[in-house]
Amino acid sequence: MHQVQRIFGYLEKTTRLDFIPYAFCVAYKPFGESVNIMIQQDVQEFVSMFFDRLEAGIKEHPLRRLVDNFYHGKSSNLFKCHNCNQTKKVEETFYSITLEVKNSKTLS
Repeated sequence: MHQVQRIFGYLEKTTRLDFIPYAFCVAYKPFGESVNIMIQQDVQEFVSMFFDRLEAGIKEHPLRRLVDNFYHGKSSNLFKCHNCNQTKKVEETFYSITLEVKNSKTLS
């Protein structure tokens, strides 16, 4: 947790947009070993696993709702029946969103 605080503290207090997370990678041991920086992992998979472990680690702490309070959103889907015009709203909580790049020419 200290390394996570360090990352966010650094990003908040400086004008830099980057941070070298070496100390976090050494301290965070999701499978008993430090994070191997030579292995690429899907960011959504990593964040989901990290949040699960974070919530498990602080479940008895006053900040136990940290992930829910700061790192989630809600999406709504509306379903409309074409026969009876009845509408149903279904809300879902999400922790990440997938972004698509429509025009790769803008990424130069």
